[in-house]
Amino acid sequence: MITDGSWEYVRKKIFKYPKSGKLVIAPITQQGGGSFIMDLDNNFNYVGLRTVKRNPYVHGTTYVADVLINSKKENNQIVAQFKLLRVLNEKEVDLEFWKPSKRLEKLKILPAEFLTEEESYWAGKVNGNEVEFFGWWGALIAFIYFAFKKGLLSVELSSSWPIFLIIGLGIFFIKSMKLIRTKKPIEKKINQLMAYKRKIIKDNKNQIGRQLSELDVALGKYTTWTNLSPIAFEGALKRKLNNTGMKVDTTKTTGDGGIDLTGVDENKKSVLIQAKKYSKPVGVSVVREMIGVRQNYQNKPRTIIYSLEGFTKGAYDLANEHDIELKSIRDDLIGK
Repeated sequence: MITDGSWEYVRKKIFKYPKSGKLVIAPITQQGGGSFIMDLDNNFNYVGLRTVKRNPYVHGTTYVADVLINSKKENNQIVAQFKLLRVLNEKEVDLEFWKPSKRLEKLKILPAEFLTEEESYWAGKVNGNEVEFFGWWGALIAFIYFAFKKGLLSVELSSSWPIFLIIGLGIFFIKSMKLIRTKKPIEKKINQLMAYKRKIIKDNKNQIGRQLSELDVALGKYTTWTNLSPIAFEGALKRKLNNTGMKVDTTKTTGDGGIDLTGVDENKKSVLIQAKKYSKPVGVSVVREMIGVRQNYQNKPRTIIYSLEGFTKGAYDLANEHDIELKSIRDDLIGK
């Protein structure tokens, strides 16, 4: 895992909980327990991100996910962001499905400038077995040399037949192996592939741009917020705040206590934001949690909790005592 803050492409298995059947991806797991968990709905849409102290008990599925990870270490903790690029089934990653003769338009190309194993195979890459092949020949020759030096080949056949049987079986086994020579991807096909990827990325960006313009209009309506998934709710809040002068991004940290957005506010002051899409007013427990989380930051960042359905009186009282800002989506965000 790269922890220098750059984006890294990884392929991860998709798991499901045995009882609930809920689908998850664990893009980062840590020794001794603890994971980042990407929650998926039944249609494999990315709906939420969380951290857990213990690695969950899950079963495997026949699906894999291509994910981008941006992670770094801060104060002995991992801060990470994730982007789900796509989900594939076993057939779609089988190299038989990616024969070099196939047209790019018929293949499920990754919409990012990273090469997958199957894309490299389409471009002509071959993983050879020279080491294994000649390694077996070397081992057999060494065995014959050892048997010869020990005089095991010069005794009567009735005594040495096991040695000759081993040698014969070794020769038969090695000759049955097919020597596969390693080959690099063909440069012309790589260039063709990357040009096609850039076209896909550009088309996707244009489509996303149109969707975001429509989203900006829709986010002016309270009903839009009520219909968003938790992960979409965080993304919508991020976009709305950035449009008002903040610079925040979705992130997760091991032991972050539920922080959803971090960055700087309109005055360049560090800010921590928690987004709560509850169906009822947020209570004191959430405020108490954010008070504890803020203590882990030496720069005493501005701390805000956004709620879809407001807050209880107890939450307001506790927040006022500890300088925690409580804001309503309806009153403080949509009205701006």
